[in-house]
Amino acid sequence: MFQTRILSILLITLAGIFRLQQTDAQSLAPFAKNNAPSLSNFTNQVGMASAARATYGTRFSVMLNVRTPFTLRKNLLEEEDRDDNFIFDSMSAMSLNLRFYNIRGWALRVGAGYQKLNYSITQSGVNIDYEAYRRDYTLLLGVEKHFEFVNFDFYPGIVIPISYVGDEIIESEILPNIANNALHGNFGVLLGGQVKLFKVLRVGVEAYCMYGQFRQEVWNNFNARQEVKVQNLDLAFDFVIGVAF
Repeated sequence: MFQTRILSILLITLAGIFRLQQTDAQSLAPFAKNNAPSLSNFTNQVGMASAARATYGTRFSVMLNVRTPFTLRKNLLEEEDRDDNFIFDSMSAMSLNLRFYNIRGWALRVGAGYQKLNYSITQSGVNIDYEAYRRDYTLLLGVEKHFEFVNFDFYPGIVIPISYVGDEIIESEILPNIANNALHGNFGVLLGGQVKLFKVLRVGVEAYCMYGQFRQEVWNNFNARQEVKVQNLDLAFDFVIGVAF
């Protein structure tokens, strides 16, 4: 699967990043061993101070992400493959994210959250129209590169949400809900920025561009369902608040 290959690449990248952290830490150790007052020792101390200034200070953070209402969705399917009866209405989401940083500013992100998708089915003839929603529960895995500028933290990254798909809740008195029991993965990139307040408090925003592809069932009439193919590119914005140490 596409998502499985990306996840494998992500894990290999993480192993390399944190191996680099260990190597950098070991390379600084000799500077602390020589305490003799000499020109060589002075040069080493200057080099050590420069290296310290270049390191990323944060080691761990806990952040709450809340999706804003400004989510834009583009249908990527060709005209002949599209089902125009499936209409995206809105999406709400929130997640709790842990980040583990190395001295180079690379961060491993692990999060958990949920999202609610609201949509409409509009059909013609003897078919029926209805509104529905679905709640998905998501595991988030990602890698980011953080850059510190005084009290501001800027970071690009990649993220892989792996979602447990909830049931389709039909807002109709005559149609039953549609049960789901599936997992699907998306892939996305992000740009984020956080302002540092009171040493540990962080407040910011993140912009996501997410690619998703899956199939879901919808009611075609009172006693029959059909499968709809969905392939989208979403642009979403999150408000972020949390603490970092």
